[in-house]
Amino acid sequence: MNAWVNRKEEESYLGQLEQLVVQRLQNSSSETDPPARRARRREQVRLNKLSIEMNEELNRLELLIAEEQKQSL
Repeated sequence: MNAWVNRKEEESYLGQLEQLVVQRLQNSSSETDPPARRARRREQVRLNKLSIEMNEELNRLELLIAEEQKQSL
């Protein structure tokens, strides 16, 4: 039962992350385009920050899953 609750919480959290990513992508595509060079630079920074955040979250989730697997053994 505890594992099921944890799994549901993880699924909910992943759903929230997915919505956040979609919102950010929609917001970035709706902006007016500045000159090409600045746009590329800004997009790279935005994607780098998003990538870092997603990697941090994935690492955190992997640790939670590993801890849960250790406890269930």
